[in-house]
Amino acid sequence: MHKKGVILVMEIKYTRSLLEEVNIIAEKYDFLYQKTGGYFNIFNITNIEADEVRICRLFKELLDPHGCHCQGVVYLKLFIKYVLHMDKEFSEVDYKTALVEREYLIDDNRRIDLVICINKKIIPIEVKVYARDQENQCKDYLEKAKGANLYYLTLKGSPPSLYSIGEEAALHERVTTISFEREILLWLDQCLKFTETKRLVPVSEVLRQFIETIRRLTNRMEEGKEKEVVSIISESSKNMKTAMMIDQSLQQVKIAMISRVFETLDHKITERFVDLGNRLKDVICDYEVAIDSFYANNKSSWPGLTYCCKKNVKQDVDLCFRVEIDYRLFCGFCTPEKNQNTGEKLSTDEAKGLLKCENLRKSSKNNWWIHWEYLPNEKEAPNFKEFNDDWYDLFDEDKFTKFIEKCIENIERVLNMRHHQ
Repeated sequence: MHKKGVILVMEIKYTRSLLEEVNIIAEKYDFLYQKTGGYFNIFNITNIEADEVRICRLFKELLDPHGCHCQGVVYLKLFIKYVLHMDKEFSEVDYKTALVEREYLIDDNRRIDLVICINKKIIPIEVKVYARDQENQCKDYLEKAKGANLYYLTLKGSPPSLYSIGEEAALHERVTTISFEREILLWLDQCLKFTETKRLVPVSEVLRQFIETIRRLTNRMEEGKEKEVVSIISESSKNMKTAMMIDQSLQQVKIAMISRVFETLDHKITERFVDLGNRLKDVICDYEVAIDSFYANNKSSWPGLTYCCKKNVKQDVDLCFRVEIDYRLFCGFCTPEKNQNTGEKLSTDEAKGLLKCENLRKSSKNNWWIHWEYLPNEKEAPNFKEFNDDWYDLFDEDKFTKFIEKCIENIERVLNMRHHQ
């Protein structure tokens, strides 16, 4: 065998060996969590992790000097220090007289997730887990900020969209992005390390479970597992080079999976639902065009498949069926404009006239969607940005096949919503 071929074979064997070592660690912790109840996490069980309202209730209770934790201003001080980085601006008296409000009401019945009022400052905090921005949301919230920026909290520290903040540079400068992955994990860790917290079993256990939930949501391993994996990779330069090679390949692996999902669904859809015809490839977010930039930043490029259901449902408006990935996979009906990331607006009555559905799940963003649903369903939709268990299952051949089958079943149900007239 040629020398380069021998080296390549050796590198592949070494890579597999390193992956096997990491897998042994994963299996060890899986066994440990099963035996110690580590998987019993109230945030996961009740799906609180994706519920911004309930997460904000927990934040408010921890930050409130009069919260039922009965620890006074400790958690608020740690938050202002490690998350907002404003601790030098306030005195002990300021903390004791601080107010923390949830769903702070402003004009037009809009509500800011969290507001801290301290020493004549009003500090608004907008929390985003999976929910999309609303029109002019951050722009409106900034009007209520006093002596402080608007803090925009997301899983990874993404900035608000132009749809929410507008294009004025001065407004962007008044928004500070913070993340669950960095600032919130650091704050919760400091809260957990506080001496009194260690003696408060209910409080410390909630904090521990919340920390583990955030680590999972932000695609980080549990702390103990992470330390062991880091230790193995750090053992030698060869391990580090192999880990870097794996890391450099992951992006293409993730892109390839999106491509495989769409290619398979396109084949199944065109084969089974012949009345849809062939896929429209000239829309701006066709997956073959949008897929390469999907992981380029924290926002989605909305790759998808589009099929024309009916032409001229309204003057120059076509009804289309589309399968798309934002963070999760979903399908539905839309009215996209050619070569633009916008859609023609249909009234609710016009949309109901096209679909046999009384409860349309619409999107106000660019008037694109008139109804959409997750694939294969609400509970099992893989998350291609945050990498939930349903996404990992796609790499198991049998589970991938079952996933596609479930998607096609739901797609058939959604397509049957059309009025055939």
